[in-house]
Amino acid sequence: MVPTSLRFARSVLHPLARVKVREMSTGIERVEIVCVQNVSVAKTLPAGRGRALSREQVAANFKASEFSRRLNPRLEKDIANRWKVKVAQNPRLFNGSKFRRAGWGVVDGKLVLKIGLTNYRDLCGTNFAENCGSLMELGERELGDPQAYMADALGVGVLLLTKDDYLVVARRAEWLVEYPNYLDRTGGHPEPGHVFTADGSLKPEAGTEIVDEAVMNEIWDSAIREAKDEVGLRRDQLEDFSCLGLTANTEEGGRPSLEFFARLSLTAAEVKDLHASGNQVEADELTSLCMLPLGQVRTLVDLLLKEKSDHSESACYDVTGEEEPRAMLKEMTSALKGALLLAHHHEMIPAERS
Repeated sequence: MVPTSLRFARSVLHPLARVKVREMSTGIERVEIVCVQNVSVAKTLPAGRGRALSREQVAANFKASEFSRRLNPRLEKDIANRWKVKVAQNPRLFNGSKFRRAGWGVVDGKLVLKIGLTNYRDLCGTNFAENCGSLMELGERELGDPQAYMADALGVGVLLLTKDDYLVVARRAEWLVEYPNYLDRTGGHPEPGHVFTADGSLKPEAGTEIVDEAVMNEIWDSAIREAKDEVGLRRDQLEDFSCLGLTANTEEGGRPSLEFFARLSLTAAEVKDLHASGNQVEADELTSLCMLPLGQVRTLVDLLLKEKSDHSESACYDVTGEEEPRAMLKEMTSALKGALLLAHHHEMIPAERS
């Protein structure tokens, strides 16, 4: 946990270029962890109806030396060898620097993320490795921390709700390492290279001299950037942009992601046409978009809620005609499932129009 004595200096927030942000809800008091299928979600409480977390409610505590992955000479060679195999199979891969989520806590009503550094090679060699469970057991046994040897590169994603109330769900490309051909929300990674120079100093374009603020700005802004790069959306087309919370993929060694939400000023048809134009930077990462009506979204959420670890509420969810939505859930990434659960927690998905 981050010490409760930690305080953050006040500074000007990174501009989000006309992106509307929801009004700040009440301060976070606690976090509840819920596990469903292969995803663990951190639900912040209290949760205001129709309100997720504002930029002012999420902060970073960046310490590269303290919060980065612990090295183990017995593991590093295996990680390097796994990377060589993956690159040989997929030459499009490259080893870029990533932020590492080393933990989190609640301080002064904010969700504070402990952030270090890692890279994509180590992510492939730990979280994506078939023996990721053994690596966690080794970390627990040797260092008392199951995540000590894991890269735990922080991903970001954003649920997009169209002007006419359809949820945007994307089909991932076959060439991607993680979840090829699965259904997902738009997403990717924040990039340390946007914040730091080669010698580790802050870039002038970071817009602040406070490292923690610059890191959190990049994490927040990267989710907006992914919607632009993968779908082709402009920043001013994303409204009510807010943070839903944290998820972790329990099948990938606790691979973490910070999930966001945005209401779009475009209809479902306009979003599909925009993506189909192929003009976006990362057009080849998503092969197609499908638009889920609100009734279908609620059915998917109800099925997930039925499988909560605490089954005391299961009788509240009477889902009929489950075969098709269950098949869709099997095609969904862990992050998409987690984002749906968090959107439900914050009551971000409106009722169907009569």
